Amino acid sequence: MTSDRLARAYLEKATVRIKALKFLHQERGYSDVVREAQECMEILLKAVLRCLGIEVPKIHDVSRLLRQRIELLPQPLKDNLDEVSRLSRELRKDRELAFHGADDWIPTEEYSEQDSLEVIRKAERAFEIVSPIIRRRGQSGRTIGVSAVTLMLSVTSPSSIKMFRVVTAAADTTTPRYEAVLNPGIPTVTM
Repeated sequence: MTSDRLARAYLEKATVRIKALKFLHQERGYSDVVREAQECMEILLKAVLRCLGIEVPKIHDVSRLLRQRIELLPQPLKDNLDEVSRLSRELRKDRELAFHGADDWIPTEEYSEQDSLEVIRKAERAFEIVSPIIRRRGQSGRTIGVSAVTLMLSVTSPSSIKMFRVVTAAADTTTPRYEAVLNPGIPTVTM
């Protein structure tokens, strides 16, 4: 599936960026470390969205979208979502200043060795949380969160047709859930 392949490509790019952060730090490119750390975080979280089959928006911090779709997230990410969201927001705030600067903010003068080490730590932490999820998806081919197939069933008579959704299990469980969709425009009811 294209989304899975693209998610794995994002993981490869994040892996390279993690290594590049250390090189940039050694070269004292502290503002470049800040920018690349943000991009590493961004592509990691977008890889998760791709694995879940969620359309990836053209924004730099997708943590709000992850929160909105928390029911689809695998448990390890749910358990760390507050931390991942915080790290993503923090890195996003410095993205443009680290790259473009401003008349009163010269990136090569403003970011310190300590700033660089801190954002490397943030990127590595996000990588530690997210990369195993994407790797498991790539190895098993299973959806990492929840996916659904909607079936039309006649319950008692042709006039009382209801839709039922068979929701497959998350990667960490094997028990499917069943949801009744009383009206496709109204949220589902878990049974």
